[in-house]
Amino acid sequence: MSNKLQLFKADILTQEEKAELGKNIDSLIDSHKQNRQAINRLVFESVAAMTEADSAATELSRKGTLSRWIGGITGSNQKLQNAINKNRSVAQYAAQQTLQKLAEQNLLTVDLIAAVNNKLNASLNNVDKEFVKIYDALVKFFRDNRVELEKFKDRLEKVEQDVDLLKWQNTIEDQEFEGKEYTDLDNISKIVCLTRDFYEITKGKWTTADLLLLKSAMRTIEVKPKEKVNYLDSIKEIAYNDALKDKLLGGVEIQRIEEPGYLVSMSALIKLEACRTEEKSTVDTISDFLKENRVTIDKDKICEALTKKYLANEAYVDINKDIECYDFVLDLLYNLNVNCNKKLHTF
Repeated sequence: MSNKLQLFKADILTQEEKAELGKNIDSLIDSHKQNRQAINRLVFESVAAMTEADSAATELSRKGTLSRWIGGITGSNQKLQNAINKNRSVAQYAAQQTLQKLAEQNLLTVDLIAAVNNKLNASLNNVDKEFVKIYDALVKFFRDNRVELEKFKDRLEKVEQDVDLLKWQNTIEDQEFEGKEYTDLDNISKIVCLTRDFYEITKGKWTTADLLLLKSAMRTIEVKPKEKVNYLDSIKEIAYNDALKDKLLGGVEIQRIEEPGYLVSMSALIKLEACRTEEKSTVDTISDFLKENRVTIDKDKICEALTKKYLANEAYVDINKDIECYDFVLDLLYNLNVNCNKKLHTF
């Protein structure tokens, strides 16, 4: 189904070593294909291996999460591990092959693709010629796979669509939040309500056909799927509106996320919330210091700056970017679904 990723050849490896690596990748995927969270993580770590490996002189084994990815695809083969640790092109080739095999086995999902693309678009990597080439190839790879997934929906029988979802979609205009019908809400409130309703009805398990039905529900209450919203501003609106935040999270408190790079939206939401609660003294101290030096800045702006710095340091992204409404919904769904598992799977 997928287009081909053919950026790296890894000529340093023999054909036998490439075959061994391929078998190991197949084995890893096969052992985790029933675990959605493990597959999600494998995709993110493969993308990271292609885009975050600084140079041939920097051993990838020191890069925390990537060291687990390396161990997962090399097993006990120390020679392959050493080759990936010490040679950037070999690591990128291994990641490329992993993504290709995942696509060929139809293990990429529309919400996962949206989350990965949003992170790629917000990446803080140096935009040199080599990275642009890798970035463009990855964006095309994920876009083409998403198109194929959505085309596949056309071959599904209507009876396969969930009855509850169809009922919800047909009555979406009559739904209410905070005493207002969905059609009368602002765009971000509509997005949050749609996301949470869909998540609860599907119980975190959905098909591509279901997601396209969700897109139809967006249009019904006048949210244009391709209309752009600012990623950061949208998360801020949710974080600073308790009713909206509770709606999205189902009233459940979420804990600090250990690896923000895999859950960018949720990490931003948690950090903004922390700036108003347990980190409030830090925000107050900064505000007081600025006032003493005759600089007045709204505390929300300080929270925003701290959040941006946190995501830049921990996830290597700047989410002050515009994204499509439908992609934002998919991103929120992905983050909700992964976050309901207390911890991301470790290979």
